[in-house]
Amino acid sequence: MTWQYLDNFSFLKGNHTFKTGANIRFYEIDQFRRATTFYPRLTFSTANAPVTLLSAATGINSVDQTRLNSMFNDLMGVVGTVQKVFYSDGTKFPSADTELNFKQRTNEYNFYFQDDWRITSRLTVNLGVRYEFNGVPYDKSGMQVVNDKPINSPSGDVALLPAGPGTGRNWYNNSYKNFAPVVSFAWSPFADGKTSIRGGYRIAYNRLVSWALNVVEQNQPGTTRTSIIRPNSTSSAVRASDPIVKTLISQLSDGIVGQRSSPGPQFDAAAV
Repeated sequence: MTWQYLDNFSFLKGNHTFKTGANIRFYEIDQFRRATTFYPRLTFSTANAPVTLLSAATGINSVDQTRLNSMFNDLMGVVGTVQKVFYSDGTKFPSADTELNFKQRTNEYNFYFQDDWRITSRLTVNLGVRYEFNGVPYDKSGMQVVNDKPINSPSGDVALLPAGPGTGRNWYNNSYKNFAPVVSFAWSPFADGKTSIRGGYRIAYNRLVSWALNVVEQNQPGTTRTSIIRPNSTSSAVRASDPIVKTLISQLSDGIVGQRSSPGPQFDAAAV
C-alpha cells in the first residue's frame, strides 16, 4: 500500500513563471511466506546426472548433442538433484509451519522549485532545483539483517546482525545531499516560429521501487539455505518414478522443516 501526498503550485510575476511542488510517499508492504518450500524440487540437469547413452549420436554437432543429452534426462526422468529451500526469520531457521511475515517500509520526500524566465520573445531560460530524500528501506518485523563485515572478507566468518528500527543498523546509510539542479533554454534565432534551438543540463537520482525492496529482503545473504541430494552424481540409475525418490526426500534435513511431512515432490519436467 502506498500513501501519497502530491501538490503543485505555480504563479506569474512579470516575465517569470514560478513553479513549486512536493511529492511525499509512504510505502507499506506486508506479505508472508512459509519458512520452507513444502514440496521438494527435482531437477534433471546433466551436470548432476551423467547421460547413459551407449554412444554419441552421429551426424550432429556438439550443441545438438548437448540438447539430446538434456532431452534424454528429461524424458527418462533421470534425477539430477533433490532439493528443498529453507528461509530464516533473521535469527534462526524455524520449523516448516512457521509463517514469516514481512512488514517492509520506506518513505520518500521530494520537493522542487523552478523559474521559467522569458528574457525576450525569442529566449526563455529555465532555472530550478529539486531535492529528494529517499529513506533507507526497513522492516518492522525483525527479519532484517546486515552482515558484520564484507561477504568476501578475509578476516574470518561473516556474522549476521539484527537490523532495522531500534538497532542502529541499516542496509545502507541515508543520503541528505540529493540536490538536483536543472538549467535549460529555448531560443528562436529567426523569430519565425519555425526554428528553435534547445539545450539543458540536469541531475536526477534513482529511487528504489517497491518491488525491488521485496526482492532485496527475501534474498538477504545468509537467510536462505538449500538442502541438496545428488543421487546420480556417479551413475544414472535413479529416476523420478522410482520408489527410492521418496526415501531421498525423507533424508532431506528435518532439523529445519520440523514435523510436517511433504505431500510429494515438485517436478521440473515430467518423467516417462
